[in-house]
Amino acid sequence: MSRNVTDLRQVLDAILSMGRGGEIAVVGVCGLAGAGKTTLCKSIVAALPGYAFHLDCDRFSAWSLTEREERIALARASGNCARVNAEENPQNWYDWSGIGAAIDSLRRTRSFAWDRAWNRETGLLDARYSLFLSASGSAVVLCDCIFLLHEPVRAWLDGVIMVQASDEAIALRRRRRARNETAEGAARERQARFERPYFERLHACADLIVSF
Repeated sequence: MSRNVTDLRQVLDAILSMGRGGEIAVVGVCGLAGAGKTTLCKSIVAALPGYAFHLDCDRFSAWSLTEREERIALARASGNCARVNAEENPQNWYDWSGIGAAIDSLRRTRSFAWDRAWNRETGLLDARYSLFLSASGSAVVLCDCIFLLHEPVRAWLDGVIMVQASDEAIALRRRRRARNETAEGAARERQARFERPYFERLHACADLIVSF
């Protein structure tokens, strides 16, 4: 059963309990876009330097921005609703095999390097992304992604934290991030169509639900 917490100290205590005996623990941090996942990850890393590390799963994209837009346009032109939903669902935009390989490498070698990372400036998959853990001792990798509660992804993780925020806070962050009103509207629609139903269906798979 999921446990609800509202205090960062409780989160830190949970994170500390997950890494023991020199092992690498991988903890998912999921939640709606704008819920505060990355902010929480950064707070944990700052509080536990050398022990907690941030893995940004947004760097693992299945397609470049241009390819993704082309796939969505072709799906819409086809008139096939199932195909349109599949292409517009942001859960399908991630390179899950790449994320799984990164997690495996971090557990085995305490490092990984990725040469097809999402370039936030260009939308291309031409950036290098790497992460290096402490050479020895226990460590926790915070796997930061909207969608981490579905199988087989949930099985890759030693625990999952789900971050919640008020609708007002999420809307404010969405507005700040959006390039324009069209982008903001598209993000709001994705959240209603795909993100909220995902968490309504799978929220019980989280170990810890954090509400700030």
